[in-house]
Amino acid sequence: MTMRLTPHRRGASLMSENRSMERFAPLEQYRLGSAAASALALACTIYGYFIPTALTAAALFALSAALFYFLWTRPVIEVNDMCLSAGRETIRWYEVAAVDSTRWRAPLVVRLTLDDERKLRLIHPGDVRSSERLLQRIRRNARWATIDGEPYSEFWGEAAPIRAHAQPLPSAPVRLLNEEDEREVEEIFRQLREVERPDRTASADDRPDA
Repeated sequence: MTMRLTPHRRGASLMSENRSMERFAPLEQYRLGSAAASALALACTIYGYFIPTALTAAALFALSAALFYFLWTRPVIEVNDMCLSAGRETIRWYEVAAVDSTRWRAPLVVRLTLDDERKLRLIHPGDVRSSERLLQRIRRNARWATIDGEPYSEFWGEAAPIRAHAQPLPSAPVRLLNEEDEREVEEIFRQLREVERPDRTASADDRPDA
């Protein structure tokens, strides 16, 4: 399949010409933020020997560096029409039973519930645009799942799919007359039959003998 590469940067997506496959990688800023926070933590630790209050700032910078590093090392997420891949984990769309979004949009955090009741937390430390795109792809492709507690067709405002083996129900007979009119019609036909019988008898009597 021919691939088209956008100018590559961390946090951008790699997509095919038919947009069937996209890659979502962490932003480069998280790596830079981790390095900067680590350097500041080291500097505050050195100053802490002379200014004890600097140790508090060193601890905060160290936590920030660890958080940025954690986000930077999240696996690249690949999405196509068949499955979703994140690191060594590959999930077929028919395995997804529920997609639940959270308040975290950038970085994006999405909870997936699989049909075997496993629960996965998907984290994409990208920008707002790539996070919204990833969330849209997940919601669109998870056709067998509930989206934020709603059935797929209701969430997207679409008609529920019709099963291929479903047979149309037989329509109920339509009553053109009420019971009283039906009795009157039956009485008229009965009288007509009684009138026809003497006429047939008379015509048979009028025939010449052979």
